[in-house]
Amino acid sequence: MKGLAAAVSLTIAIIVIAHTWYWHQGITTAQQTIDAWTRAIVDQSGRVELDGLTYGGYPFAFEISAKSVLVESASPGLAWSWRGAAIHGQASIWSPNAMSARLNASHQWQVRDERNSDWSSLTVEQTSTDFTLLDGTLSRFTAVLSDIQMSGSKLPGPVSTTSIKLSAKLERGTQDGPLYRFTGRIRQTDLPIAETFPISSTLDQLAWALTAPAPLPSSIAFEDIAKWRDDGGTVEIESLAVRWGDLTIDARGTFSLDERYRPLAALSATVRGHRALVDSLVQAGALRPSEGAAAKITLSVLSKSADNGGIVLPLTAQNGWLTAGPLRLLQVQPLDLFWSGGKRP
Repeated sequence: MKGLAAAVSLTIAIIVIAHTWYWHQGITTAQQTIDAWTRAIVDQSGRVELDGLTYGGYPFAFEISAKSVLVESASPGLAWSWRGAAIHGQASIWSPNAMSARLNASHQWQVRDERNSDWSSLTVEQTSTDFTLLDGTLSRFTAVLSDIQMSGSKLPGPVSTTSIKLSAKLERGTQDGPLYRFTGRIRQTDLPIAETFPISSTLDQLAWALTAPAPLPSSIAFEDIAKWRDDGGTVEIESLAVRWGDLTIDARGTFSLDERYRPLAALSATVRGHRALVDSLVQAGALRPSEGAAAKITLSVLSKSADNGGIVLPLTAQNGWLTAGPLRLLQVQPLDLFWSGGKRP
């Protein structure tokens, strides 16, 4: 009996020692990764301050926390910074590839192109993310952001949003090969639109469901996006829903980029509230009455009828223009990714 008790005690001791060693190895790897990231930034004349950085979570989790964050990077031609309050990252010791991160209170990211003074800023009051890696590849991701404000040199004013929810999932067993499925929803976005503009300055909701072939571009630099596009990278828009006052748009189709990084798309959109929008434009003086009547006739001719007074409109983005049939609606600009650090096309 004593022998059995001794064997059980020895087994438990071995398990505890192995478990402790495993936890220590995981925390050491996390610490080495953060140290290497810090050195890479500091070596390029940057700055990293993680106040109150701690590692813990033993025995059931790997945890990393800091009371505040200050990162300033000075990469050649491109400067970016991250300032914020407390952060907390965690992974279960039983599934270390499934991780979560929480950014409490306000965090701000800024990017500036030193070559031409372009800049962008993003401030978020609350952020939570969960993601899973499989064989070194992102297989699942979700993020919820609250109270967001965006501003930049290319925007006429600040853009604020109540909430953003994003998700991505890698699906491997599809007929067309592995692909990523993206879904998202943005609620209550206040746009920098003049008060005299006839449509509300608040975009009530923008929601989407998309798929794109894997692997994704290795970065968001122009050259990597171009390689992905040239290898057949096309985004399938399963659903795109816009709710903007009385105007509703539900679309589906395909999206890519042309050689000048301009949107290239073919969509079928069901639109409701278009007549009220045209009437508002006429009342605001943005359109003459004759132009408003012509717009309604043109939309009717180019579309098919849908339920509840809506129309089904074919939309195409090509050669720098968004068109409905032969009618040019607006000019679309090339994708601007100055903040990615890549060369401009």
